[in-house]
Amino acid sequence: MKYINYLFATILLLFVSCNDEHTDKNNLPSTLNFKAVIPNDLRSSSISESEQKLETDTILLFSGKDIAWYNETTRELKFKDHFPGIEIKGYASVDLLIYSGDESLFSINLILTSNYMSWVINSPVLLCGTDGKTYYVKDGYPDWEWLSNEEPVQIERNENWKAIESGWNIFIEQLKKEGRYRK
Repeated sequence: MKYINYLFATILLLFVSCNDEHTDKNNLPSTLNFKAVIPNDLRSSSISESEQKLETDTILLFSGKDIAWYNETTRELKFKDHFPGIEIKGYASVDLLIYSGDESLFSINLILTSNYMSWVINSPVLLCGTDGKTYYVKDGYPDWEWLSNEEPVQIERNENWKAIESGWNIFIEQLKKEGRYRK
């Protein structure tokens, strides 16, 4: 009987000592959703017939659960397996709408063509790297990190970043809560 009491006490102690630090934060639910309006002619044939019929509806591309982490230093957004969104034909830039639950936080341009487009975007972008597997949040396209803050293009980029800053901060705080944030 003594051994059963010890066994019971040990098991009870194990259950009581468990806390949130031992859970895998990457498997926690996420309130973050990433949606886009993708014109029908840019959609891949791999999406469902019902989605093909939609011409202007917003399509859910992925959620926060698809994100492994965001690194503030490198500004890389790492996905768990691969980019989980709908495949987009050809060279394209679409608006990516970021939500926390039903609340719209901000939108940025999603650029899936790595670094080889012939136009300039002076608002925040999610840019596919040259390897086609890494993604970076940048203040514009192309990535002109060498621009000084006095350059007109950089002034415009800074103003556009400030316009999404409050939503961006909510996004970062949510990633921190979910354990998907790196400094």
